[in-house]
Amino acid sequence: MEFKKENYSLEIEDKNPFIKIIETDNSITSVGVNSNAIFFNEKNVVKKYKKEKMKTFTKHMSNITDICIYGDNVYSGDICGGIKLISDKRQVLRQYDEHEGRINQIIILDSTLVGSCSDDLSVKIYELSQSESIKTLTDHTDYIKSISVNSNILGTSSYDKNIFFYDKNSFEKINFLKTENQIFKINFVEENLILVGEGCFLSIYDLRNNKCVKSVQVHDKEVSDVMVYEGRIYSTGLDSSFKVFDMNLEVLDELSFESSVLKFTIFNDIPYLGMENGEIKSLKVERKIEKNKNLKKYNKIRYFTQFKVEVDGIENKFIKSNEIKSMVKKHEYKKCFDYIFEKNELNLIFGYLKYLEENNLLKKIILNRTENELIRIFDFMIKYFYRKEFFVIFIKILKIIIKVYKSIIFESMNLSEKILCLKELQGENDECSLVYTNIFKKIDCLLSKSSI
Repeated sequence: MEFKKENYSLEIEDKNPFIKIIETDNSITSVGVNSNAIFFNEKNVVKKYKKEKMKTFTKHMSNITDICIYGDNVYSGDICGGIKLISDKRQVLRQYDEHEGRINQIIILDSTLVGSCSDDLSVKIYELSQSESIKTLTDHTDYIKSISVNSNILGTSSYDKNIFFYDKNSFEKINFLKTENQIFKINFVEENLILVGEGCFLSIYDLRNNKCVKSVQVHDKEVSDVMVYEGRIYSTGLDSSFKVFDMNLEVLDELSFESSVLKFTIFNDIPYLGMENGEIKSLKVERKIEKNKNLKKYNKIRYFTQFKVEVDGIENKFIKSNEIKSMVKKHEYKKCFDYIFEKNELNLIFGYLKYLEENNLLKKIILNRTENELIRIFDFMIKYFYRKEFFVIFIKILKIIIKVYKSIIFESMNLSEKILCLKELQGENDECSLVYTNIFKKIDCLLSKSSI
């Protein structure tokens, strides 16, 4: 199974390369991972697993139903409607007890806003600086099982077979979609496409006309979890299978287990599966560290069924000096980026850009830039355009620049030349051509409307 769009080498490997890393006496219905540890539920306790040691991280009064990770912080919800926000030092930063039913999902809307959905038929929005929710959405008439967000829209789905869409800023309802089955999970695929897990089916709907683009039965029993990751769709079902699809819902690979997968997450390209039999499984990973002057590199080998993928990479090491810590804590992302950029250390720049990308904050460093500042960013992308580690980051940066600075690019010969340079680089490398295809279609459209 592919965890990137690129395959650099293929070899025959074990048919099931997942290994058991944790074993408990209770079904794993929630699992989250960050760079520090694995977090999962065991009845009313959130457990933390790190370096083969398992500890109690926090407790609720009732059984845990969802865990959400954001940076070093852990959000957990329980069957009675309680939500906790816990720091990596186990300090309770926030506690909300407004829901009157099971918490089904907690989601990060941005660096300051969190959303939750519940069996009490409501969705609540929290501003982390406040002790109470700032908005409650009550349009559904049955259990609300899933919420998803893109850059502009918040979507909510329910057993009432409806999906409601709200403006992400005002939370005013702007659209709705009626489906044929009870909905367990939704995920935005693109700005106007949404993936829906309904019964045993995965369906893709186009929000521009509210039509179903494609619907496929993917499991013999109900879909238990769905994720869109790096241009692939992953799903698990109560039939004990784990499958991967391309964005057209064509099956790329699948695995079967001895127990149903109830919940899964993917962190740093590695999936972690929460099993009904109380196990957590993950991919086998071998890592080799090779020092090269001041830049650490590693070969990260990811196994999945018949594929073996070797990737030369830059270590994602976000070196947090006191000055950097202070700027990030104050949400001075643009200032922090400029400070790090001046240091001209690739390892540090990559670590910070990866941090921003994972937390949907890249836009913060792109807005309100002068032409010369944009040219400097383009020069950096041109220099490292072929580095695989930057593919996803550069695509997102290009999308933001094209959207925000369209009129400026029309008028600036210097910016236009930089875009043409990137386009030429993309055309010279088959690997880059595959990865950057969609964004350069948008750039082609832009160039065709300009005088370049």
